[in-house]
Amino acid sequence: MKVGITGAGGFIGRRLSASLHDAGVTLVLVDRVAHPTLPTIVGDFASPGALRELVTCDVVAHLAAIPGVIACEKDPVGSRRTNIVDLAHLVDAVEAHSIPLLFASTFSVVGEPKVQPITTTTALAPMNEYARHKVAGEMLVRSLRQKGFILRMSNVYGPYTLGGVTYRKGNVITLYCDQAKEGTLRIHEPGTQARDFIHIEDVAAHWRAAIEYARRPNPTTNVFHVAGGEMWSVLGIAEEVQRNVSRPLTFERVPNPRIESLGPEFQVEVAPTRQELGVTIRHGVRETIREELRARGVL
Repeated sequence: MKVGITGAGGFIGRRLSASLHDAGVTLVLVDRVAHPTLPTIVGDFASPGALRELVTCDVVAHLAAIPGVIACEKDPVGSRRTNIVDLAHLVDAVEAHSIPLLFASTFSVVGEPKVQPITTTTALAPMNEYARHKVAGEMLVRSLRQKGFILRMSNVYGPYTLGGVTYRKGNVITLYCDQAKEGTLRIHEPGTQARDFIHIEDVAAHWRAAIEYARRPNPTTNVFHVAGGEMWSVLGIAEEVQRNVSRPLTFERVPNPRIESLGPEFQVEVAPTRQELGVTIRHGVRETIREELRARGVL
């Protein structure tokens, strides 16, 4: 099997590429930043040279994007070009060669739904520029019908090591484990905002299974929930860190830099995806917090 991965130099792309390589899969990796241990086509995924290589693959996993609310708000034109216009070129290329495309989306496409849990049919209600880009991307990928697959990912946490370097996602779990060394956890108000969390190794397992699924002759599902099924509030993460350190911590309330904030409930329906892909969750937030605090010498 030959798999193309855009965004191969990103946090998820690095881990997924390495795990597929270890399994003996032939890879075509594309990113503006090279993968730390594997050959990479360095440049834009929609460039003619990159597209020529990607359409030689059996499956393409599209992880490349200008990510995050702040980055897209700062540069709406440039981020829209990468996240929507360039994606349209990739969609056209894979469609012309009948190649399945897996698209990395996010639960921000549903905004703050009043009905829980979030399902694959929950109405789309994006609340920021980044989420609107992902909605547009989902619509483009849906046009591929049985060749287009959407993987909505929740908040990714947990470290991994490649080439002697350890990588971590800069989210609230990493932030609070770092701040535990200082003694003060800065909590974005109100602190009750909740999110679903999933470990990077479980994310990679979902993507590997989805890549295999995309090659089935008659796939029945095109939207998958890459979620851990663990709902934690910001304050809940802070309190879990406090429970596991050997000294008292100060909680400092600070203004939330994000315009919108998720409410106290954020439950994701995960059973259909796990059954369809045959995946299980092998990592939990509590055990990872303890491991991360131990790695920092503050357990």
